[in-house]
Amino acid sequence: MPGWWDTQQKKWLEDINQVGTDTGNMAWATIGLLRAYKAFGKADYLNAAKRLATWIDVNVRDAKGDGGYAGGFKGWEPSCGGQSPTQVAWKSTEHNIDAYIAFITLFDQTGETTWEDRALHAKKFVRSMWGACGAANFATGTKDDGVTPNCDFTPEDTNTWGLMALGEVAKYGAGVDFVQNNCPVSESCFRGKVAAGIDFNDDRDGIWWEGTAHMVIAERIKGENSEADFFLNNLRQAQRLAPNADGKGIVATCHDQVTTGIEGFSLFNRLHVAATSWYILTELKHNPFWGIKTTDAIPHEGE
Repeated sequence: MPGWWDTQQKKWLEDINQVGTDTGNMAWATIGLLRAYKAFGKADYLNAAKRLATWIDVNVRDAKGDGGYAGGFKGWEPSCGGQSPTQVAWKSTEHNIDAYIAFITLFDQTGETTWEDRALHAKKFVRSMWGACGAANFATGTKDDGVTPNCDFTPEDTNTWGLMALGEVAKYGAGVDFVQNNCPVSESCFRGKVAAGIDFNDDRDGIWWEGTAHMVIAERIKGENSEADFFLNNLRQAQRLAPNADGKGIVATCHDQVTTGIEGFSLFNRLHVAATSWYILTELKHNPFWGIKTTDAIPHEGE
């Protein structure tokens, strides 16, 4: 949920982690524009995608370690009572997955090899995070030095998204197994009845419904349809029965202050655009990174 400026109180109503410019968010917007360009052929979509992708490469490309792209910029704009946003030096596996897809899709749609080079720069970093903390999964990313793996916690999305983006089930399917074994949560959520879902990370302090939807899609890709159906059924119930449900959107969590492992960033029991969007994707059996069905082959797999 984005932050917003309260003109009466003269302050932001969301925390500092909700503002700024994240590399991953820029990449997702790029992917969306490219999907629109493919569907409608309007040059404005392609040109906007190129501008966003160029911003990523110009502003956050990193040469340290295994390369990749740093996390972006953090903080409020001066016009809203803050100081100038500051650049962060850590690198996120999740953000680089997103950047890889944005760049490689630009290459596929334009044939311009510059985008392929940038895609492989991001992909090299993503691959380097596999097993970086000693387990068969994708690590969070790096510490502030841009090199040392961050092994403080393991998020769900790096592992489900890693499979959606890269494929290679024989290898990266183990990351989904890690999530299955280390991130499941059961808690009272459906008007006193127990719900089952997936946490943001491996501390298992609450269901994250968006992450549960990620898991459904990743399990479909692995061919584990009974497990996917189990979590999908819980998502359907969350739409109707979770606290603050309205029968339409999906809430982020069953209770407030579900932790993420990221300091100052918690999840709340509010209707949530991302949770709702990913739920729709589960019903469509759709892999949003590539715009394909979960049964389709992953493009560029193994490259």
